[in-house]
Amino acid sequence: MELKEKKALITGAGKGIGRSIALALAKEGVHVGLVARSAADLEQLAGSISNDYPVKAVYATADVAIRSEVEKAYSSIKNHQSAIGWCPTTDRYQPVQEVENDRLLYRRYFLLRFYS
Repeated sequence: MELKEKKALITGAGKGIGRSIALALAKEGVHVGLVARSAADLEQLAGSISNDYPVKAVYATADVAIRSEVEKAYSSIKNHQSAIGWCPTTDRYQPVQEVENDRLLYRRYFLLRFYS
């Protein structure tokens, strides 16, 4: 799969596997939208990605267990990224348009990343 110039939304991006996924995707040329609860972690990660790779990294804080925060973060990132192509999770890649059209599936993917 060609990843360069794609756009991805990564939840749990502040630490652990979410952070590793964000860095790996940025290294492959993917523009990343980062979501986590800690603004400090996200700011540091976005700065590192922007300095080290020729991609755009934007972030928004959210507790993904709270629907209103998820929707606000998604809207904020989508406004900066224009269109998000997919949402990587630990089990597979899910095209965002499929997720956006099914609110339960959309929430499942955020919660899956939150608890993984």
